[in-house]
Amino acid sequence: MTRYPIIAVFLVLSSFAPLGAETLYRCQGMDGVPLFANRPCDSHSEPLELPEIGVIGSDDGGVELQRRVDAMARIADAPAVKQRSAKSSPGLTFGQRMTLRRLEIRRDGLQRDVGNQALASSFRKSLSKELSLVKQRIRTLEKQR
Repeated sequence: MTRYPIIAVFLVLSSFAPLGAETLYRCQGMDGVPLFANRPCDSHSEPLELPEIGVIGSDDGGVELQRRVDAMARIADAPAVKQRSAKSSPGLTFGQRMTLRRLEIRRDGLQRDVGNQALASSFRKSLSKELSLVKQRIRTLEKQR
């Protein structure tokens, strides 16, 4: 019976704990896989600055978006793994069909993200630019069908 008052006291005291986030550190694991800890692992550990909760894409100055745009350009311009022979029917190669599918998936995600009001307006604006590039690439591939 004395258990319930102890639990109640513990809950009340734990509610006063600070809600701020601790500093996180990025360390290099033994396998080369990054590890994350609340204390530095060694002299090469890097402290990480996390973005504010609820606001996405406002802290990196567009670096992440540019990385994604560059990755999409590499995917879109990648040559087909399997080329059609001259006797094959006209249309998209296997690699082009796979690229088209990836672009369609990316387009759907970008359309959802552009309408997300939780994202910073400048980030949504840059996403809409990426969306227009993806749509343009999709139109180009669909003309080749």
